[in-house]
Amino acid sequence: MRETGPMTSFDKITDVFTQLPDPYEPLTSAEVADSIGCARRTALKKLVAMVKEGLLRSKKVGASGRVFWKPPKGTVSRETAAVGADAQIVATPTWEFVFRSAKIAKPLLDAGSEDTEVVVDGIVRLDGETHLQYWNASGISPKDLLEIEQHYSTNLGGRLLSTHADSCRVEVVGSNDSLLAIFEELGGRLKSAVIKDGTITIDAALPYSVDPSSILDSVEDIYPDLELVSKRLVYTPRLFRQLIEDVLSPRQWIALQSAYYAGYFSTPKTSTGEQIAASMGITKQTFHEHLRSAEETVITCMLRGDENPNPD
Repeated sequence: MRETGPMTSFDKITDVFTQLPDPYEPLTSAEVADSIGCARRTALKKLVAMVKEGLLRSKKVGASGRVFWKPPKGTVSRETAAVGADAQIVATPTWEFVFRSAKIAKPLLDAGSEDTEVVVDGIVRLDGETHLQYWNASGISPKDLLEIEQHYSTNLGGRLLSTHADSCRVEVVGSNDSLLAIFEELGGRLKSAVIKDGTITIDAALPYSVDPSSILDSVEDIYPDLELVSKRLVYTPRLFRQLIEDVLSPRQWIALQSAYYAGYFSTPKTSTGEQIAASMGITKQTFHEHLRSAEETVITCMLRGDENPNPD
């Protein structure tokens, strides 16, 4: 729940760092905002203020991103702290979970053939209670695919984006109690969901700060037939995708993701601005305004590399 009252206090932000397994781990403003339940821009303003007060350290990452961390106790120079931060940025611990199920894949295989393959390669959270999923499929007709996807209770409908030979790509509307949405809600992401050889395999990455048992409970609540195949701690670099969220408004971020996954940038286009706007529940003109603003911001950050992007 986002805070609607006064801006977040310094104490709340300090607590976020203190409660980390490593209290000196650098975080983005998005991670801080998600931890305390406030708007990302509110968190960014407070973090910048805390840097000015000497309570936190900050460092530019990539073309436009910025991370913040709590300086170690004692007389530690900015340079020493920055070296420690760089090491953390290069290797951030992340949980990787792999689940499998033959039962969940069965309806799709029954509608297609034993050679049916489906890959979910994108998810976009919308305002409200829904999100968009993007599926690539082969060995099943688009008509059968769009009919059978509604067999899954968290799917609310879909539309065909493109076809090529025996393959197709569809956009599926999902409810926010779906497994893919739960991963996002926990601060993670779906790496892949693949139906092949009669089995669905779901690979998800989630923050190290998330309790693994809560992830398993969430999965079991939605799909009790999903079996955990592996769980491991991996070390991955921070993503530019996560950092760029700090400088885009929520609607700009949704518009940019939707345009990408729905094929707006493809040649030929597989979705028009009007279709994407309808999926977002806004007008075509508003979609184009959000998209142009997002494109300009991303390109500016990449080419100019603002040292201090304006949080407003």
